[in-house]
Amino acid sequence: MKYVVIALISTLVACSGGASSEAVDKAKAAYENLNKARVMLTSVNTVEDAQKIEADISKIGLSYADAIKAMKSMDQTDPEVAQEMAKIAPKVAAEYQGMLLALNALQARNSKAAQVLLDELKYFKSKR
Repeated sequence: MKYVVIALISTLVACSGGASSEAVDKAKAAYENLNKARVMLTSVNTVEDAQKIEADISKIGLSYADAIKAMKSMDQTDPEVAQEMAKIAPKVAAEYQGMLLALNALQARNSKAAQVLLDELKYFKSKR
């Protein structure tokens, strides 16, 4: 009986830690994806260029929204996971701002191309 209780506790700890580390993994993936989006946005010069990356921006937006949702709902009782999240969260926020700045720069270069991609920002909203 004692071994069953120990196994159950170990499983619960592993599961809860997995969920939190999943949030960290999603945040890291979002950071990398936002970096890619920023680079893609800097390479856009025409409406055709914007249309080529439109689907990619949508996917990155969904990935970002999923990461934000996971970050908001994660259990921060594990100090190691909380520390990892404390390291990555500011990077994600900064990269998101960098992506928005790249979009603003595109708007200055070609407002029609920017409009194609501005519509994709709806995918970056986290649905609760």
